[in-house]
Amino acid sequence: MTARSRLRETFRRAVRSDSGVSLLEMVVGLVIMTIFMSMFTGAVVMMYNASSKSEALADTASQVSIAFNRLDASVRYASAITTPGQSGDDWYVEWLSTYSGQHDCTQVRLDASAGQLQQRTWAVDSDGTATGVSGWTPLASGLSTDGSVAPFILSLASDAPRPDGMALPYQQLRFHLIAEATGRTGVTTTTSDVTFTAFNSRPVTMGQVCTEEGRG
Repeated sequence: MTARSRLRETFRRAVRSDSGVSLLEMVVGLVIMTIFMSMFTGAVVMMYNASSKSEALADTASQVSIAFNRLDASVRYASAITTPGQSGDDWYVEWLSTYSGQHDCTQVRLDASAGQLQQRTWAVDSDGTATGVSGWTPLASGLSTDGSVAPFILSLASDAPRPDGMALPYQQLRFHLIAEATGRTGVTTTTSDVTFTAFNSRPVTMGQVCTEEGRG
C-alpha cells in the first residue's frame, strides 16, 4: 500500500469514527461560554444605563436652557425687581416692566411640591388694580433648591462701588437651581446658576412693585 493509500484509509477511518467529546470537555466549554456571555451582557447593560443617564441629563438641561432664555428676555427689560421671598415651601420673585407704556408684572415661583419653575403675568391699572392675570405656566420641571442657597437672589442697583471697585448701576437677579434628571439608574443632579441683569432699572428705589397678586 502506497503512502497515499494509507493516508486515504486513515482519513476514511477518522470520518467514520463515532467518537465524540467527553462530559468534562462539554462542561469546560459551557463554563467558558458562560463567562464570555456574562462579560458581554454586563457591557451591554453598562452602555444602556450610560445612554439612559445621558438622555435624562440632556432633556433636563434643554428644559432649563429654554426657561433661562425666556427669563433673560423678560428680566433684561425690567424696571424694578422685588426682593425674593418664601411663602410656605415655595419661593417667589416679581419684576415690573414699563417699556410698553403700561405697568406689566411678571411673577416667577419655584413650586416645591411639583418641582417646577412657573410663571404668571398681569397688568396694573392706574388705580393699582391687577388685570389680565394669567394662570401659572410651567417653565421647567425637575427643579429644587439645595437649602444652602436661595433659588432667587437679588443684587440691588447702586452708584456706590462694590468691594471690587466696580459700580453696579443695574439690578441683577440670580437663579440658583438644582436640576434633577431621573434615569434608569436613579436620580442625577446638576446645578444651574445664572445671573440676569435688568438694564432698565436704576439705583433709585421704586418701592415694592408687582405685589397685587401676592404670594402663596
